[in-house]
Amino acid sequence: MSEQIQDIFSESAEFGTEIFSHSKDGNYNLNGRPLMEGSITGRISTLSEVFVEWYLFDSSVEKNIETFLQNEDLTDVFTESEFMDLMCGYAFVDNKLLELITLKLPYRLDTNKLKHLNFSLPGTNPSAHLITSNETTDEKIKNLSQLKSQQQKDHQRQYRETHREHISQRKHKYYKENREKIYEKQKIYIQKHLAELKEYQAKYRAEHAAELKEYFKQYRKKNAVVVSERKKKCYNAKKEQYLRKNKENYKKNKERHLSKCKEYYEKNKEQYLSKCKEYYEKNKEHHLAQSKIYNQKLKQKAEVAKTVCAAYVFLLNLRKTNKELYLQLYTKRQEPLTGMLKTCVALQNMDINMCPLCNENCEHLLEKCCNQKVLAIPNVLQELHAIAEQLKQR
Repeated sequence: MSEQIQDIFSESAEFGTEIFSHSKDGNYNLNGRPLMEGSITGRISTLSEVFVEWYLFDSSVEKNIETFLQNEDLTDVFTESEFMDLMCGYAFVDNKLLELITLKLPYRLDTNKLKHLNFSLPGTNPSAHLITSNETTDEKIKNLSQLKSQQQKDHQRQYRETHREHISQRKHKYYKENREKIYEKQKIYIQKHLAELKEYQAKYRAEHAAELKEYFKQYRKKNAVVVSERKKKCYNAKKEQYLRKNKENYKKNKERHLSKCKEYYEKNKEQYLSKCKEYYEKNKEHHLAQSKIYNQKLKQKAEVAKTVCAAYVFLLNLRKTNKELYLQLYTKRQEPLTGMLKTCVALQNMDINMCPLCNENCEHLLEKCCNQKVLAIPNVLQELHAIAEQLKQR
């Protein structure tokens, strides 16, 4: 048998030093690329060659079967005679040992090919015997699987770090070319797993609240201009939709919103007032200019309102004749017209014909458009109608 083993080594040596060479571009198909002509995996056609190539793979140190098994931590898996039988084609292994060998091989060999070579051996050599695994095999497979997995993760992480720009460009190119396809897949996946995703997100946010807050804070700080432009662009594109939703949400949850605002104001009162003061000082001239323009426009509207709105004329007379009652409705500095412009259609259009007091055929209801504070005064309607008649005559 020693002569046969020597013949196998002599036969393998005919390939020269090529079987010991390494290459960065995946000579041993480490990255799943097509096998290169003349590579180890391309030459292997029998099970014995798998073990011979393994034994001869590292030529940097002198060894024999005993030292090889020690270096590979296989002394409790194979005896020297069993490993020589494998190299000579006199033995094959069971499934567990085959899995262990797949993990231990220093070169990449397709699993299906290895299985075929192993289990087809009894057909070509009926005298070949089976080598079975022992109690240490499972533990070795587990440890090697974990080690291989960690090595693969480390390799992938190192690759990502050294090729970050290339990966980013490749992803961007793929996304650009397959945008619609990606959106459709994401949409289908989200619809199928919506409940799970919501639960996962809620759990993740609760567990990493502090980290997320700090991360977004730093991101907004670093990318302030980008974030601002993105928000502005998004808002302008969906402005009407945002305004409508905000208005609906405010109406539905008005009490809760007001309560939250009040609570926040009480907690941050000093800070809020300080910011308001600081902002006013910075923009004082602008505010004064805007205020002047607003007051001029309001004054012009007030002059027209005296000829259009009976309720407004009533309030002006009330302020002169019954100041005590007027102060129950408005403060000294408060301008009633400001609030009335929001509800009164006649004032909004400055058209007396749109006022239900002045025009009985008007489609607008008095209870909806007229000043509610004025209507709440006892026996006020008779006086309002009298004022309305005077306005119509003018």
